[in-house]
Amino acid sequence: MQQQELIPVEYDGFQVIFQPDGYINATVAARCFGKIPRDFLRTEPAKRKIRQIGEKLQIQLDQTVIARSGAPENGGGTWLHPKLAVPFAAWLDDEFAWWCEEQIEAILRGDTVYKEQWRRNLEDRLMFAALPVGFPYFSVFRELLDLTVYLLNAGLAVDRYTLLDISVGQRWSRYWKENGLSEVYGKPTRYPQTFPPSYPQSQANGCIEPWVYPMEAKAEFHQWLATYYIPEHLPTYLDGKIKRQHIDRPKAQKILMVLKDALYIERKAS
Repeated sequence: MQQQELIPVEYDGFQVIFQPDGYINATVAARCFGKIPRDFLRTEPAKRKIRQIGEKLQIQLDQTVIARSGAPENGGGTWLHPKLAVPFAAWLDDEFAWWCEEQIEAILRGDTVYKEQWRRNLEDRLMFAALPVGFPYFSVFRELLDLTVYLLNAGLAVDRYTLLDISVGQRWSRYWKENGLSEVYGKPTRYPQTFPPSYPQSQANGCIEPWVYPMEAKAEFHQWLATYYIPEHLPTYLDGKIKRQHIDRPKAQKILMVLKDALYIERKAS
């Protein structure tokens, strides 16, 4: 199973970590109660539940209990399927089990428990992506803010695995060159881009210099975004997210419908 965005949620002063698919980091949760997941997995109730999950859902053991190397903040630890997470939580503490079940249900419904984390991720990127006041160029990332908000509200994680500005930036750069837009608006230039420390891309800070474009080209960029990128290239981008198991196909279809409606409203108002 592909590692997904981490969703830290506070419980009684401790941090419990989930994924958007409802899996729980059992290593982190057990540590809050002075226990280890291995002891739970050795119990007969746990073994029966694992067999039941495999039979009912037709999944293998390595999809029910997943061991990853590395620090918990980077996704390391023992991860448990949502159907196993609640019995595990009950083994730790009854009150915690009730809370844990509520969190998993909210996450799988797409409630705000994890969208708040995505909003913080977006805010972090914005804080590190400020351009100088009066700078005569625009960045693709900052111009994608409206689109990113629509995607977030439709259920696409805004995290270290979702860097839409790279996909859009590559397509826009190609369009720019093919249509000779430097002759129309002037040449783009490079400007350093910095990622927040929570993003692994931050290790390359100081070496990342994407193109920024003359302000006079902003209207054409947004027209290209709505007319070409969203209808023609965003579905391809989402297909890649499906293949990497970051989202499922129904969610991708929902995202495209949300954006279609957003573009339709914009056209009606013009």
